[in-house]
Parts: sequence; structure tokens; C-alpha cells
Amino acid sequence: MSEDAGPGWTDEDTEAAFTTLGKYWITFQWVESLLDKLMLLAWGNENWTASQKKLAGMSNVQKIECVESIVLTTLISPEYTLGPNGSPISN
Repeated sequence: MSEDAGPGWTDEDTEAAFTTLGKYWITFQWVESLLDKLMLLAWGNENWTASQKKLAGMSNVQKIECVESIVLTTLISPEYTLGPNGSPISN
């Protein structure tokens, strides 16, 4: 095996890799926090402690499915419509 294997992994490569991973991590955490907020708002603040425990035990797939269910239920609910300015009106 030759000692001259060509250019190796440089400090710049390492910096670029960690920068990319950091951006991904921050974006992922931000999206996850938005899902959590949507669920907490839908479940109501009177159940805050129970809701926090429920969120802690949910996988990301479960969170996405839950938000999907909340949105679809809200959109097709006959009791829920939007007024002319986009604000919710209960019938």
C-alpha cells in the first residue's frame, strides 16, 4: 500500500460536514417544535401536563399522523368554518 493516498479529509471538509449536519438538526428540531405546538393548541391548555407527557412518548411519525388527523377533522367539521377575514367561526 502506498503512503501517498492522495488528499485526505481536511479541516475544511470537517467544518463543511458539521455545518451541514447542524443546519439539518436545527431545521428538524424547528419543524418538530411546530408539530408539538399544533398538538398542544388542539388539545387545549387545560390538559397541559397530560399533553406534555403524551408528546414525550410519541414518535415523529405519530406526531405527524396526529397533526394530520387534527387538520383533516377541523377542515371537514360542520361546526367549524372560516369567516371572510379567515378567522374561525363556530356554528
